[in-house]
Amino acid sequence: MFAPAAGFAANLLGACGILANFAWPLFHRRESMLAAQATGCVFFTAHFVLIDATTGAVMATLAGVQALLAIPLGARPGFRVVYLLTLPLTAAALAVTWYGLPSLFAAIGLTLTSLGRYQIVVIRFRTLILASIPAWTLHNFLVGSIPGLLSDAFTLASGGWVLFSAYQRGRRARVEARGDATAAGHARTVARRLLELRSPGTPYWCWGYSFPWQMRHELVPRFAPNLVCTTFAANALLDAHEFGLGPGFLAPAVSAGEYLAKELYWNDGGHAGFAYPLPDIREPIHNANFLGAALLCRLARLTGEKSALDAALAAARYSAGSQREDGSWPYGTASRQQWVDNFHTGYTLCALQSIGADLGTDEFEPVLLKGLGFYLEHFFTARGEPKYFHDRTYPIDIHSVAQSLITLVAFRQHDSSADALAQSVFAWTMAHMWDDRGFFYYRVLRALTIRTSYMRWSQAWMLMATSILANESLAVPA
Repeated sequence: MFAPAAGFAANLLGACGILANFAWPLFHRRESMLAAQATGCVFFTAHFVLIDATTGAVMATLAGVQALLAIPLGARPGFRVVYLLTLPLTAAALAVTWYGLPSLFAAIGLTLTSLGRYQIVVIRFRTLILASIPAWTLHNFLVGSIPGLLSDAFTLASGGWVLFSAYQRGRRARVEARGDATAAGHARTVARRLLELRSPGTPYWCWGYSFPWQMRHELVPRFAPNLVCTTFAANALLDAHEFGLGPGFLAPAVSAGEYLAKELYWNDGGHAGFAYPLPDIREPIHNANFLGAALLCRLARLTGEKSALDAALAAARYSAGSQREDGSWPYGTASRQQWVDNFHTGYTLCALQSIGADLGTDEFEPVLLKGLGFYLEHFFTARGEPKYFHDRTYPIDIHSVAQSLITLVAFRQHDSSADALAQSVFAWTMAHMWDDRGFFYYRVLRALTIRTSYMRWSQAWMLMATSILANESLAVPA
């Protein structure tokens, strides 16, 4: 029978619980959502105690403990055993505090909540926890908890809106909402193929080029690992993990981060960075520093493991401090590395954006905006030609085209001209670098065009760039 909750203290605690439960769906990170849920459980435990709803109080306590125990699951899969041990406690608490239908509905609610918190993929996490709310609503109605009922209504509203929005946007949401098994299957196959292409003979997951390549003084063998290949491969695996393409993609990416932090990071007191292109080279390369730092920051966000952040921030701060007065970065610090080019600057800007988003910091915002201003002013002609170097038009390289499109889309919220410029670059490229046989040319020079098709340098990067354009509803080829 319904009886309104009595007492100012009980209602005040319930109101605090309402705020916490309304807020948790609004967070993006799984760890933050769990922390907010645990906070709400503290308030509702006290609330249920004051209104003599024993089972509700016990279940809310267990729910809070579970929320805290669920936080490490993404970074430490072995911790799942500890989490699963809470399920028998739920059954025991139900038996000890049984009070008819209210106890039954509380148990159903916590069971669904427990299954939700066990999920690493955020979309499943949200769905199962929201599915538990009707059972909690029935419990709260039967025990006369007005704050509990209000909490259920507000949480359903905020959580339902976020869940609906998530299903309507993003690549993973499109795959799941439309049931596009073909797209998901292709993506999963490619991600698994990437795992097969790791560099052999190393305890870490890392990657190198699938061909030998010539440095100034030595020939680097095929598959010799390096930072750039490893960061791009690891980020692709993290995409597969976050898009819910299956298990087995996070751990190799974590290992790649360990490779950067333990094998490539160096700091001599005045300089800091990640070794590139070979592990024994100690010359700071700015885009490599930012790419490595961005990967470690993304891993810290996804796993909660922050031990490598000192290395990441030291490298990023060193290279941020090496920005020139005009906003540009030279390729490196050596006298032979003082050129400024389009795609390495694009790497740098996107990496800085990623670092800020993953750490929730604006530390690098002034540097980022200054660099973006230089990039927009110096790397594009009035016709939309993306220049390779900042101080001359030619050559126009397809890799610079691809990264220009990726960078402009990434910063469309920072500069109102980015959308129009991206479409201008794309239109020029289709007119001058697209072959109707189905590929993009390598380079446009002042007097001629090199029409060679390179899979890695040209086609793969333009596939990614045009996919991003399509995903953002900008112009793409038919």
